[in-house]
Amino acid sequence: LIRIRRLHVDILLTDLQLPGVGGLRLLQELKTRNRSAQALMMTATSTSSSLLEALDIGAVDYLLKPIDHELLVRLVRQAEERLLRWRAALAG
Repeated sequence: LIRIRRLHVDILLTDLQLPGVGGLRLLQELKTRNRSAQALMMTATSTSSSLLEALDIGAVDYLLKPIDHELLVRLVRQAEERLLRWRAALAG
């Protein structure tokens, strides 16, 4: 949470279950500071309410553990490409 507040974060990969602060709280803080930021949420214990809340706040993906490494790399690359497209659209 401190890093999100201090740094400009463009892509966030986080678990829903975190000690101290939950992933949804991180997502809320991120989107407050950088609306075009790309957030990928992951969890081992999914519920329909957590999925819908994450998507409502602005997550671009929601992954169930265990996560396939190749899929994760592909999704992070897609998030980066989406971020660049959104920046280009906003610039011009």
